[in-house]
Amino acid sequence: MAREGVDDGWFQELPDAVIPTEVRQEAARTLITYNRSPDLPFDRSINPYRGCEHEI
Repeated sequence: MAREGVDDGWFQELPDAVIPTEVRQEAARTLITYNRSPDLPFDRSINPYRGCEHEI
């Protein structure tokens, strides 16, 4: 049985330039978030973080 490599476009080279993280101040309207989901066992939560950052 022979194997043959095929370029399916899945692998991509990472870009050389790094995009810098942008940090901005934001005034929150409220500290408590109300959850109205039947999947969660609670109806309020506190989350001091907003946004996210992903690394490739």
